[in-house]
Amino acid sequence: MIAPATQSLTLPILGMTCASCQHHVQAALSSAPGVQSAHVDLMANRATVVFDPTLATPQSLLDAVRGAGYDAVLPRTGQDAPSAPPTPEHSSLRVWATLSAGAAAMLLSMPLDSSMDSPDRALMDLLPWL
Repeated sequence: MIAPATQSLTLPILGMTCASCQHHVQAALSSAPGVQSAHVDLMANRATVVFDPTLATPQSLLDAVRGAGYDAVLPRTGQDAPSAPPTPEHSSLRVWATLSAGAAAMLLSMPLDSSMDSPDRALMDLLPWL
């Protein structure tokens, strides 16, 4: 016997906040007609569904999630897909910029001597939240 062709779809799920939410969404998807398996990842806010395309459509999966009280969107395809992850050169530039900004903020927010000088006092008077 030949097994029917199945499709896999990953849906971003909106509105899940706890394990109970995850269970409700997974139960709703698993009980939808044509769904062979459903796995909901709470931390990633997504559901991976394996379904028979002759019995279920992506829209029916969205309706199942919405029927459980949550929202889902169809993933983008083609040119609307998200861009590639940043290159290592771009990432290292962001690391150095973050470290430099942190060091500057630290130096500006603390006195450099055991007693505060007039510039430190002036800064504290002008910007007390520092």
